[in-house]
Amino acid sequence: MALDFHKFQADVKSAAKRTFLRFQQREGIEKIEGYALYTDSSVMTLCSAVNTDYHLKSMIDSDPDKEPDDDVYYRWSTADWCFEAEDRRELDAISLTLAREARLVVDSEEFEAFRENVYEACVGALESLVNEGFFQSPGKDPAIAFAVSDTDLGEKEVEWIERLNSPSASKEFELWFESNA
Repeated sequence: MALDFHKFQADVKSAAKRTFLRFQQREGIEKIEGYALYTDSSVMTLCSAVNTDYHLKSMIDSDPDKEPDDDVYYRWSTADWCFEAEDRRELDAISLTLAREARLVVDSEEFEAFRENVYEACVGALESLVNEGFFQSPGKDPAIAFAVSDTDLGEKEVEWIERLNSPSASKEFELWFESNA
């Protein structure tokens, strides 16, 4: 594989940080409840998602078929977040790199290794931002996630959530995941 995954992870971290900073500084956003990066199983694109307190509450309150654990579902379901695949300028260069490199992989085993390395680099980039305290703010415990939009990765997703979030948030996700598995 030609892609230097250490450099790729650093590039993802930098692009994600700039993207998320713009959301933090956006007028009218008072409290961010979630930050995510996501791709699909072809790993040819990387997108961001951000959720706000207002949007999270409105999703929960407006659900006519509300189930007892819907608040947890909406907290972690990045596809339902208010700023999903928005403000892509920083991540477009990452996506171009992914598309170019993915097309170079011809063997299915090599592609699986490539995909796993991309997943790990993205989780590692988010984890680095978590460890730097980038997402910390008094009174906030936002959901931090890496997701694959078209694939159920089961325990792998639980592992990622655990790496990226506080113990209480991780436990909340794990219990929800287990009850819906």
